[in-house]
This record gives sequence, C-alpha cells and structure tokens, in this order.
Amino acid sequence: MADYLIRLVSTSNPNGATGIDWPPYTEGAPHLLDFLDGNVSLKIGEDTFRREATEFVTELSLAHSR
Repeated sequence: MADYLIRLVSTSNPNGATGIDWPPYTEGAPHLLDFLDGNVSLKIGEDTFRREATEFVTELSLAHSR
C-alpha cells in the first residue's frame, strides 16, 4: 500500500511494477483497490456500495451552497 501511495503523491499515478494495474477512479468506472487476506492480497473492485450515500451528500451540498 505504501508503494501505491508514494507513487500517487509523487507522480499522480499509483501504478508501478507491483503486478496489478489500478485504473483511475471515474464516475463511470469507480474502481477501488481491495486488500484481501490469503494468497491474492490485492484486487480491483467497484465502489458501488456507497453510491446512494454519495449522491445524497452531493444533492445536500448543492441544495445548501451559497
């Protein structure tokens, strides 16, 4: 994880010679890097579990912006 974070901060791209390509997070493709137990410690997942809450906070922010 530290390698990804250091590369992200220094180059704006977290990918390197780690064996897994972490695609950019976009609204149309909300990809996360999942940390797992076992032989495969990383995988790319989709950030869909908090979509409803994110939309609510966005709507609330827009409704109360000045």
